[in-house]
Amino acid sequence: VKLELKATSGASGPSAGSFSVAVTDEDKVPIDSLNEQTIESYLLLTSELKGRIEQPNYYFLHPSDQTRSNLDNLLLTQGYRHFIWKQDTATYPAEQGMQISGTVKKNGRPVAGAKVKLFSNTGGMFMLDTLTDQEGRFAFKGLLFADSTKFVVQSRVKKGQDDVTLELDTVQPPALRIMPQAPDTNETISAALSAYTDNQQKYYEELKKYGINQHPVMLREVKVEAKKELPIPHSQNLNGSGNADYVITAKDIDKMICGRLADCLQGVYNLHFANGLPLVGALVIDGTFVDIETFADLRPEDIEGIEILTDHSHYNAIYGSRMAGGGLIITTKRGRRTDNLYYRYAPGVVTYQPKGFYKAREFYSPQYDNPHTNQKMADLRSTIYWNPDIITDKDGKASFSYFNADGKGTYRVVVEGIDADGNISRQVYHYTVE
Repeated sequence: VKLELKATSGASGPSAGSFSVAVTDEDKVPIDSLNEQTIESYLLLTSELKGRIEQPNYYFLHPSDQTRSNLDNLLLTQGYRHFIWKQDTATYPAEQGMQISGTVKKNGRPVAGAKVKLFSNTGGMFMLDTLTDQEGRFAFKGLLFADSTKFVVQSRVKKGQDDVTLELDTVQPPALRIMPQAPDTNETISAALSAYTDNQQKYYEELKKYGINQHPVMLREVKVEAKKELPIPHSQNLNGSGNADYVITAKDIDKMICGRLADCLQGVYNLHFANGLPLVGALVIDGTFVDIETFADLRPEDIEGIEILTDHSHYNAIYGSRMAGGGLIITTKRGRRTDNLYYRYAPGVVTYQPKGFYKAREFYSPQYDNPHTNQKMADLRSTIYWNPDIITDKDGKASFSYFNADGKGTYRVVVEGIDADGNISRQVYHYTVE
């Protein structure tokens, strides 16, 4: 099936915009068009009201004098009055990227001109540096990174590093809005899903027949009488906790009488130091490669464990060339966690894992023009096609194509979107598969 669409905006003519398309088999996924939540009913109605709206699409499906009168009554019931539109400057400007910012302090006071470094090895080495302003603040702006990216933020001052603290600005997630549920909602949902669940059962049986998408089998209960205690809790050693040439635990460090970590380890397992820094190829702290100079800021009482890899160790292979000369894998005590977003493991050093961009997954759609596709297996999909990123050109045109399933009946195509001027649009199209 190949469909073409053209977007127009009144007298303005062709409209360039971004649209989504969903194609479903209505015989398998019945739609209650009045109760359906659409781009129109959400942006123009339900998002502005606090109470529950019954049949929100009723007011947009077939507009008439009656629906407009009912809409007035609805807004009066909800206590909606009016709003004042002021042509003020935007409080929140358009985002050009993400930002990591904070303040460097020494003895509780802001430090001006302090060096701040941001680096990460997630998906490749990345590093930036900057200086704090007169109020001790710094900001790395215009960043683009995926979710689960782990950063290390490090600040340094000329003297008195032990008294330095680095505080990051953490943005709290928006509060969830819980919508009240009417007593009859569950019954409505169950009735609408009965056809869908019946088809899904047939779909899973068809997949099982051809050995595709095998589902797990529930096993009998297994009782674990004992568990192995990891040598170093929370270790992010890629080889596994304790899989190193030499391992030093927090208990071992407690037995050493020393003020600096370098003094504790001098000569231990042939470790050597120069100016308080270990003579190794690489340093990994809590799973992240960091500068060797960071070692000088670590305190013995903050260490959960140290795993030592020698220059000729087979454990180095998983870390690549950066660990060719050996290295130290250091795990800090997680009891020093400051909030849900970052850990503080040394003066002026924190690890930070903010929310990044979501890695979008592409909707699976079978390609029957591929010779490797199984032509014998019945295609019982209920959702035929989904594409959230259809962009119209300057003439307002775009096209998309897909394969129908084997189910006969009425297929429903829903296109929703918004153009460059903010105009929203929705179109529903039906066709019959015989």
